[in-house]
Amino acid sequence: MKKFLLGCALILALFVQTNVQAQPEGCFWRLTHQSPLDGEIGVSLTPQLMVFNNRAPGDPASLELCNANNAQWQLSTMSGFNDEIIIFDSGFVPAFSSPALTVPEGLLNQETNYYWRMRAEDTTLESISEWTTATSFRTTSQVAEDCNWTVENVFPANSAVQVPLTPNLEVEVIHQDNPACLPEGIQFQIATSPNFLDTEVVYDAISPRISSERDELTSRVPNNLLSLGKLYYWRARYVFSGQFADWSFPTTFATIVRVGAPAPFVDEAAQIAQAIAQLIPNDPATSNANQLIGDREILEAFSLWAQGAQVPGTDGLTINDAIMQDLLLMWLLGTVIEIQ
Repeated sequence: MKKFLLGCALILALFVQTNVQAQPEGCFWRLTHQSPLDGEIGVSLTPQLMVFNNRAPGDPASLELCNANNAQWQLSTMSGFNDEIIIFDSGFVPAFSSPALTVPEGLLNQETNYYWRMRAEDTTLESISEWTTATSFRTTSQVAEDCNWTVENVFPANSAVQVPLTPNLEVEVIHQDNPACLPEGIQFQIATSPNFLDTEVVYDAISPRISSERDELTSRVPNNLLSLGKLYYWRARYVFSGQFADWSFPTTFATIVRVGAPAPFVDEAAQIAQAIAQLIPNDPATSNANQLIGDREILEAFSLWAQGAQVPGTDGLTINDAIMQDLLLMWLLGTVIEIQ
């Protein structure tokens, strides 16, 4: 009996040893979301979710990168990924070293925010990654191509400064080739970021049609919505019986810095920035047709303003407080000046 038990123990020990030796060395995961980008808007209703699994500087050289043979994908309407809000779970499906999955048709709704994540499995090295950090995207609107009328932002112009707190937004129609389409009006939006998330939109209104053949191309922003000295993004689009055409290209404007501010000195500020840019040597940007108002131009302008000195090349123009204020605002907005 003792010999039998000893024999069993030896066989068990040999089995355990054999399995331990058969285990491959560990690997590590480096999964990052590539598409859609976090916070991306206007995403297709059948987007391709894509993840990269690549080494990064500082990764341990002694370990190999895990190979994503399989991947599991999840979509949710909220970032928490509770069971009741997960709208899609692929389970583990075959993948490649850089996994990707096309979302099935009919799953996503228009103009809706979604969150997604994934995890991968290396079947050879028997390793399953943690879930990736969830990122979000917002789907696009869809409308029949023959009614996809489009508009372009006109006022405020892109990068406009000293805009009043109750601007009259204005667009221009750039595509309207089917008179059979009957739009309800034009939707205008102002937001504090280019993502136009629901929490960032400060103005959202539809200007109804004036008549069966004429559209209202303006929208007056009411009081107490915009703040002093703040940068805003705005856009517009046609609305067709609950469907939406494409948004215009978003542009920016900055509101007045203070109520009762004097007439803006944007032209003088641009002239000064242009003259300073020409004076600064060894600046590659000055060899182009135009350049951004950069840190060096602003520092030089501050120096001239503090000295009360005239700016060379401007026919004796000096920098007063109002001009300096506009220069700073143009610099913050990334304004481009032309180099003569």
